[in-house]
Amino acid sequence: MVHFSDTPLADLNESPFPVGPRGNELGFEKGEGPVTGFVHNLNDPDSWRSAHLGTGIFSWQHRLNNRWSYSLYYQNTGTSRDFSDGPELDLFLSQIGVFEFPFDSSLLEGEIHVVGTQHHLQAGEHYLLLLGVEQEKESRSSQFISRTFQGGQSSTAFFVQDQVNLCNRKPQMVASFRS
Repeated sequence: MVHFSDTPLADLNESPFPVGPRGNELGFEKGEGPVTGFVHNLNDPDSWRSAHLGTGIFSWQHRLNNRWSYSLYYQNTGTSRDFSDGPELDLFLSQIGVFEFPFDSSLLEGEIHVVGTQHHLQAGEHYLLLLGVEQEKESRSSQFISRTFQGGQSSTAFFVQDQVNLCNRKPQMVASFRS
């Protein structure tokens, strides 16, 4: 199974912007005047967002005989989001003295890889043993105009589950362990 989602460049607008009375529209920023209203959904002509998500899983199952079956699997998930905002500004904000910072961008990326196996061992009519191991590796990065942050982690898990079925599988007792 494979899934991919893509959001192409989407034009973003500003959040509601506070303004003061006529002649002192930005006084509130300096502590010299009240906020008397808000301007909603100002167009920001060069503020963009794009996002990509992909995930896929591949699995293989095999039954060796009536007592032993196993599966192998691999899963990958990757995501990328880019938020860019340039120096252009809405005409109204320019007229009242608001300035835009130089180009700003943030890029967030991450990826997870998981590989594992499970073994089912049927020991008699009432007894099932599940054994498995799973390896997971995660990486991520955040890139801003001036700095990049990267990180990641890996983990390995071992698991065992012991299941006992009695009286036509009505009551079941299960004990499991994961490390």
